[in-house]
Amino acid sequence: LVAILDTGIDRQHEDIYGRVVAEANFSASPASDDYYGHGTHIAGIIAAGLNNGTGIVGVAPSCRLMNVKVADDRGRCDTASLADGIIWAVENGAQVLNISLCLEQPDAELEYAIDYAWEQGVVVVAAAGNSGGSTPQYPAYYDSCIAVTATKEDGSRAPLASYGWWVDVA
Repeated sequence: LVAILDTGIDRQHEDIYGRVVAEANFSASPASDDYYGHGTHIAGIIAAGLNNGTGIVGVAPSCRLMNVKVADDRGRCDTASLADGIIWAVENGAQVLNISLCLEQPDAELEYAIDYAWEQGVVVVAAAGNSGGSTPQYPAYYDSCIAVTATKEDGSRAPLASYGWWVDVA
């Protein structure tokens, strides 16, 4: 059970239809639907169906998804919404948290939520960011996260990918 903490998920998207088994909205948006597109994109990378003749195949095509909307309809997120979403996902059975959002400042409440998830045995994966620099991004910078950055096909760092000693996987 993978929780996507993002801008929501389009539950009707043909590549992930029927995969969302739980949802919650911690954003300022009135609905948990994805009007921005980022959360649906991330959900597809993770869970897009196998052998359905549509789009791509996700890295975990048989997983179930939790739609945890923590960013608004313009992609903006605050630490309190993200922290609340993390706690909710853990308490509702998530085994993996995907957080493809970045915040520039550390926050005690967010770090507590990340540590809580990790202590419950939940794998926490977070984007290192798209700053193109080595400045830490949160929550990826926290020790209880697996910080992931992007590479190009040849294995070199993607132009906007954040980097640094704190990044775990590229």
